[in-house]
Amino acid sequence: MIWVLDHLEDIESDLSVFHRIEDPWSMPGPKFFRFALRLPAYAGVMAARVAAEQDRSGTGQSTKDRKEVPLSQVESVHPDIIERSPRV
Repeated sequence: MIWVLDHLEDIESDLSVFHRIEDPWSMPGPKFFRFALRLPAYAGVMAARVAAEQDRSGTGQSTKDRKEVPLSQVESVHPDIIERSPRV
């Protein structure tokens, strides 16, 4: 997650565009990181940064090589980053 510190302005911009968050610095830390870690999935500056880094390092991954992981598996490894909404 150290990359976050190198791209704070880009993250702030993408949070504004995709999530309409005008003041990400007022967000609780865990929520900020949950949102920031997902930004490369959107067509914003963080996605462009990730793509450029993959091009430079030759680690680009096509979608056919991706493996779907059940949420329960992610939750068992990283319970601190999963927040479930209450069912209505």
